[in-house]
Amino acid sequence: MRIWILIVIVILLGGAVGAQADDLQVLKSRILDPLQNARVDTDQVQRLITAQQPEGSWPSIDYSDSTRSGWKLNQHLYNLTKLTLAYRSDRSPLQGQPELRRAVHAALNDWLQHDYQNPNWWHNVIGVPRSLSSLFLLLQSELDSVQLSKGIEILKRAELGMTGQNLVWVAGVTINRGILQNDLALVDSAFARIESEIRITTAEGIQPDFSFHQHGNCLYNHGYGSGFAVDVSRLAALAAGTRFEFSAEKINILTRYILDGSAWMIYGRTADYGALGREITRPGENAGYLRNAAENLLQLDTGREEELQRLINRITYPDTANIFGNKHFWRSDFMTHHRPDYYASVRMYSTRMDNTDNPYNSEGLKSHHIADGCNFRFVSGNEYKNIFPLWDWRRIPGTTVIQFDSLQGNVRRSGRSDFVGGVSDGTYGLAAFDFKYDSLAARKSWFFFDRQYVCLGAGISSNTNEPVYTTVDQCYLNGEVSISKESVQTPSRGEHRIKGPVMIRHASAEYIFPSIAN
Repeated sequence: MRIWILIVIVILLGGAVGAQADDLQVLKSRILDPLQNARVDTDQVQRLITAQQPEGSWPSIDYSDSTRSGWKLNQHLYNLTKLTLAYRSDRSPLQGQPELRRAVHAALNDWLQHDYQNPNWWHNVIGVPRSLSSLFLLLQSELDSVQLSKGIEILKRAELGMTGQNLVWVAGVTINRGILQNDLALVDSAFARIESEIRITTAEGIQPDFSFHQHGNCLYNHGYGSGFAVDVSRLAALAAGTRFEFSAEKINILTRYILDGSAWMIYGRTADYGALGREITRPGENAGYLRNAAENLLQLDTGREEELQRLINRITYPDTANIFGNKHFWRSDFMTHHRPDYYASVRMYSTRMDNTDNPYNSEGLKSHHIADGCNFRFVSGNEYKNIFPLWDWRRIPGTTVIQFDSLQGNVRRSGRSDFVGGVSDGTYGLAAFDFKYDSLAARKSWFFFDRQYVCLGAGISSNTNEPVYTTVDQCYLNGEVSISKESVQTPSRGEHRIKGPVMIRHASAEYIFPSIAN
């Protein structure tokens, strides 16, 4: 009897080991499938091969560049990726060609031999390992021992640690490394760390109101939070049905973060710039990432499939009706207001919250006042698209600012008042801001209704000699501006002094000023 029991145990253990190995193969197959089915621009690939130097570099790239943001050497990794996809993709006419194989390995060897690094740690610990890890999986069958050893050395720099989106990035690299090394325990630990980060917290990460904080008490649903939404949802779909799959509780939190959090901070494809942190200075930022996240979640059982599909439609087809309602993100001093044909938001900050991120890598250098009651309003969604190089950053829409000749003090700061917040019944909302900034003080409030909202300011005072302006809007000119007082006037371009009461019309909006001080 003992012999038979022993035999049964051996069989069961053998089956378990086989299932675990199969799970690694499932992961690898799911990771490689979109890469092996990628479309390829053969003309671009041929140009890259022609321009490539014999040792694998490209003369158009400045390999001495040390720019912390927009590092020029990322172009080498981009080129290597294009070559590798063309070499491996089943949809590529160039698949397996010897000339292309030579170009791929020359470019890879050039990077591995020089081990290019940047003064900004992010590139070395996250950016480069992320770019290379999936390429190593694609090329694994033909990597020699030197290539594999050096590659693993680079990938190991993405050590499990950190928090929020940074953790998710390094964990993703660790999963790929674990598959390369056939290390089940390493892959287990990486998925466990990612799953542990899907939580409600008052530290960095998903907040109780489903806003997202990174770099301390800093609103970041777009930017760092966008990477979190896409990468974690992708990894959740990747792990589905394997030993690594996330619990129903974690999937629910992730779904709520996307649908009850970030989806309230967009209008069509437009991402609210107040939730971008320092990345407001990056051109082309939009809400397209949420479509990717929603598509990932549709591969899982969330119970909210119809809402996810509606979110995809809102982003894919900007003319689709917007959602209806009002939401106050109390953890982030931020209110959003949705109606079918417009969107508005108010960004504030308090002793509990910082106004924006530090200007790391020379990004966000002028964001001093981005939370001083910033009031964005979208109808087309293009009102502020890539406008920021043209902006007067002392006159951000909705803000009250002392008009010094230049921006003063640190970009990032904590608020000086506890009395900042809002109340919402899901349809209408009120936001209030006891605003203090150096010597400036003001009491500001916003009342959101259906086709109109009211902005009030009182008790505005400053002990400086410079003027204090409250800016209503600073957007692109879109058609004529008309002023209605006793008669309708169309002013010429330029600066005009207008005595109230008055109504100004521009781009489907009417700005009504009951009275204006002379």
